Amino acid sequence: MQQREVITRGGFASHTTSVSNVCGAVGCTAAEMGLLTILKKVKQKEREVRVLMLGLDNAGKTTVVKKFNGEDIDLISPTLGFNIKTLEYRGFKLNIWDVGGQTSLRSYWRNYFEQTDGLIWVVDSADRMRLRDCKAELQALLQQEVRRPAAPGLPR
Repeated sequence: MQQREVITRGGFASHTTSVSNVCGAVGCTAAEMGLLTILKKVKQKEREVRVLMLGLDNAGKTTVVKKFNGEDIDLISPTLGFNIKTLEYRGFKLNIWDVGGQTSLRSYWRNYFEQTDGLIWVVDSADRMRLRDCKAELQALLQQEVRRPAAPGLPR
């Protein structure tokens, strides 16, 4: 599969790859691209979607993104800050923001929500000791979003 680097910002890499190439490599079809189908309907005119990927540290967020991009997943370091990956599919760009899940970074998660079209919450279901923590963090994050006032003139 062909992949090219687009931008590097302050040590945070952004890559573009073709979803159709990824699907061919992983065995999925366009019909199985459910998330993209929903976002496509919502963002018909803009043709670009920003998705935030969050979860506790070591949940597998970066692994999911790298696997989807067809990248090597043998050596993955903890994400200190964030990574941005851009997937292209049928004229749409899906910008995935993979944000670190360490305790020290969680208080900054809410800052990434501006102009975000979707949220992917990653759970390591094998880590049963942290499932309650995972649930509590997601609930706290969603409560912050419910309480946050909308910008003037924008619908909530």
